Amino acid sequence: MLKLNNDKTEVIMFSSRFKRTPLDTLSIRIGDANISPTSSVKNLGVTMDNNLTMTNHINSICQTSYINLRKINHIRKYINETATKELGLITS
Repeated sequence: MLKLNNDKTEVIMFSSRFKRTPLDTLSIRIGDANISPTSSVKNLGVTMDNNLTMTNHINSICQTSYINLRKINHIRKYINETATKELGLITS
């Protein structure tokens, strides 16, 4: 009894970066929905692109990590040494 959510349904075609197929004409029809391939999709929190390079996913993780490290840096002076060690800010 599952239903297809047209807004969340995505299709991707994986290929070599050296052998690209034009995706402009490719389309999949499921019921009333007409779904065209995209260049990247997100599945279980992992962003995959059509060449499986994971560049978008790595960039997203780096950006999120940088933001969180900056937030931790702002509160660094308010936390004790034990909490700082648990956060990995000092290693001794």
